[in-house]
Amino acid sequence: MWILGSGTNIFEAGNPISGLYFVQNGLIKEYVTGVSNKVEIIRFVSPGCLFGHLGLDKENYLYSAAAQVESTVCFIDNTVLLELFKYDAGFMNDLMKYFSKIYSKNVYRLKCVSQMNLREKVAEALLYIVEDFGKGGSNELCECFNREDIASLASTTPEQVSRQLSDFERESIIEKRGRKIVVLSREKLKSILEGY
Repeated sequence: MWILGSGTNIFEAGNPISGLYFVQNGLIKEYVTGVSNKVEIIRFVSPGCLFGHLGLDKENYLYSAAAQVESTVCFIDNTVLLELFKYDAGFMNDLMKYFSKIYSKNVYRLKCVSQMNLREKVAEALLYIVEDFGKGGSNELCECFNREDIASLASTTPEQVSRQLSDFERESIIEKRGRKIVVLSREKLKSILEGY
C-alpha cells in the first residue's frame, strides 16, 4: 500500500507495466502528454476502482498516472496476477468485464468529444465530473478539479473553458463560488448533449 501526496507520479508513459493498481481512497488521474507538453486527461479513477494495467510481461504504459489529491493506492504485481488468473477463472472473467466496461466508456467519450462544439464539450466534462466525482453526491465539484482539468477533459483550452463557464453561469446552469463550481442544473447540461 502506498500513501501518495497530491501530484505524485505513480507511473509514466514508457515505463514497463509491472502490475495492477487499486485506489483505496483519494483520486488518480490517468493522462497523456502531447505536443508542447499539453496534458490530455484520459480519465479520473475513484476509490474502489482499478487502473494501470494494459497488458502483462514486457509491455509498456502508453500513458501516465498521478495522484490528483492525497491518495492511498494498493499494488498487485504481475506475478501474483498471473497466479490468480490460473487458479480463479471467475476473477479473470470479472477483471476482463471491468476493463471492457472502462475501455468502452472511454472510447465513447472520446468519440463524442471529437464531434462536439465547445459548449457541448464543456457540458460533457462538467457532467462527467459531477456525476462520477461530485462532492458527497452533491452538485458541487471538488476543488481539486480546476479549469485546466476541465479543459483537458474537453480537449480545449482553459481560456475557452472560462468563457463557457461564464456563459453557463449567465444561463443559471452553474454557479461559481470562489474556486468552486456548483452545477445548478444537470438537466440543462444533459439537454445540451441530447444528440449524444
